[in-house]
Amino acid sequence: MRKKLKWITLILLVVSIFFEVGCTMEVSSPEKYGNIQGRAFYGNDNMYNHSDIQITLVSTDGLMSTEYSSSRGIVTNTRSVKDIKTTDKYGRYSFENIPVGVYTLYATSNSTVEKAVTTNIVVTENETVKATDLQLTATGS
Repeated sequence: MRKKLKWITLILLVVSIFFEVGCTMEVSSPEKYGNIQGRAFYGNDNMYNHSDIQITLVSTDGLMSTEYSSSRGIVTNTRSVKDIKTTDKYGRYSFENIPVGVYTLYATSNSTVEKAVTTNIVVTENETVKATDLQLTATGS
């Protein structure tokens, strides 16, 4: 009987230790987010409307990138498109609640043959990063 009692006590002790360790395990912290704001515009003197310039946000953490575009469902092998926005009349755009990391912004438009790029935008937790202005030249100017 004593031997049985020792085994039961040992098993209960092991089980209680197991549950204590299991309950104190750290849960991974939720993903952290930040914001990017900026401006893209046509550098032409006679351009007063800078709307509808497409801004593409690409994740560029080092040389590694995933192969999925969350905004359009497009698979891409060389970059990870996170979101696509368009500018307002004044050329302003913003990306809210994006995961902390390093990003590149591309500005394109049907009114120009060029593309403007700004790289190494570091997004930190609960901060709004002001991106470098992106300047395009409208065709026919």
